[in-house]
Amino acid sequence: MENRRPLRAGGNQGQATLFVTLSLPVLFGLLGLCVDLGWAYWRREACKIAAESAASAVTLAAGSTAPGVQGDTTCPSSPSSSTAWQVGCLFAQQNGFTNGSNGQTVSIQVGSGSTGIPVSGVSPNNYWVSATVSETIPTLFSRVLGRAGMTVTSRATAAVWNAGGGGGGCVYVMDPSAHHSYIMTGGNVTTGCGIYVDSSQSDATYMTGGNLTLNSSYLTIHGGLSKSGGNISPSGNVRQNQPSFTNPFSGMTPPTPAANCSSDPNITGGNTNNISPGTYCGITVSGGNNVLFGSGVYILKTGNLTISGGNFSTTTTNVLFYIPSSNSSGKINITGGNMHWSGISGNGADGFVFWVDNSAAQNITGGNYTINGVTYMPNSALTYTGGNGTQQTLVVDTLSITGGNITSSAPSSYFSGGSGGLSGPYMVE
Repeated sequence: MENRRPLRAGGNQGQATLFVTLSLPVLFGLLGLCVDLGWAYWRREACKIAAESAASAVTLAAGSTAPGVQGDTTCPSSPSSSTAWQVGCLFAQQNGFTNGSNGQTVSIQVGSGSTGIPVSGVSPNNYWVSATVSETIPTLFSRVLGRAGMTVTSRATAAVWNAGGGGGGCVYVMDPSAHHSYIMTGGNVTTGCGIYVDSSQSDATYMTGGNLTLNSSYLTIHGGLSKSGGNISPSGNVRQNQPSFTNPFSGMTPPTPAANCSSDPNITGGNTNNISPGTYCGITVSGGNNVLFGSGVYILKTGNLTISGGNFSTTTTNVLFYIPSSNSSGKINITGGNMHWSGISGNGADGFVFWVDNSAAQNITGGNYTINGVTYMPNSALTYTGGNGTQQTLVVDTLSITGGNITSSAPSSYFSGGSGGLSGPYMVE
């Protein structure tokens, strides 16, 4: 007879104990991933904060003068505030990291210009500072897998730019995301105080023709340059992948139009042509001599400012032409004539000559003109197709140059806004 015995509970318990025992390394390994890696991530974030504070502290302590080129140098255990690069070590200490203590290392590296900078696509023209902070931390559950410790590291880099040219940019192209935000297919542009293009696109600046001369200044681009023709001189004065900048004139209070607008004076000829400040339903000058705009503010409540001829008086000074946003199609069209303007003074728009508050396209296609002051069209696309002009500060949304000769030798004497926020220290990593 077959001998059969029922299975006993004790046998099952023994198997379960065996399975649990064999799975313990796996369980502790998983706990190690959760606990130890979480702890490592938190400590790496602490390293990051300390590195960023150290790098930025060096640039603030050194200012515009580089603290001296040096390789990656470990901080002393007792750093001194009298040395700019060691100020970074002090700030790392304030954030809980001291070189040589508790498995921690802190080091500072300084480079001149963009030479050796560890961040690709960034080219400061003054100096850069990198701070590296690391820490070896003990593990808990991961020891089961043979890992007694983990090292976490973070590096931060701050870069310092000096403004190119004479104390303020000439041209600001403000659109933050447009392709071909600044486009040049012809014409001749000479600038002594720089062009700033804020679009982040790789083809933010697009050039197929024309000549761009940068006299002791820079073409500074937040994004990149796409070039298949034309000439830039010197070619080394192009800076790509630079920090974004802000509108140098944001937050201003515009003039207020009168309830009713005066009719267009429509100057077509004659030898004495005086125009008084006020609110107009358009202003047209197509001929005449000694065209004189009296000092004050000219508001185009409707219509355009159209200059196609005439010879302006050189005494046309202290003037501002303003197109409000309510005049949504209002334009400044310059197609001919010989003209000279100098910006308003003693006003909330000190130094402004043209202020367009709408987003209508603006055009300069001819004429000979001198603009001593600021042309402010932050929401407008401006196109140059001809003419010969000398002007100072220009702020537009996008800029297209297909012809003409444009000289921006210096920023407006009223403008002390620096280089649109570009000069100084920036965190780049």
